[in-house]
Amino acid sequence: MPRKKQTKTADTPAVTLEGHAVLEALRSNLNLLGELAARYQVDFQPVRPADRPAISCPQDVYNLLGPEMSALAQEQLRVLLLNTRNEVMGQRVIYQGNVSAPRHAA
Repeated sequence: MPRKKQTKTADTPAVTLEGHAVLEALRSNLNLLGELAARYQVDFQPVRPADRPAISCPQDVYNLLGPEMSALAQEQLRVLLLNTRNEVMGQRVIYQGNVSAPRHAA
């Protein structure tokens, strides 16, 4: 099997040329994600409450997110991250937009 050529840069250990290309693509994607997050005003470090509320019914979710989400200009689909005791560890916005808007055929 042919031996792959390795390169070494000042900030990374020795990697193959293919690996270097993958790393550059990942860096480019991270930069793009950062620009999109800034454009859509996504929190990089969302504020987490000191006490972790527990979720035991749908009303608990409404009490936690209702006031914040009722004032949004666009619809959001969020996921709550829970630990094994159903305490909220965090939340993530999965989709933001207007899902009920009519779609136009192209």
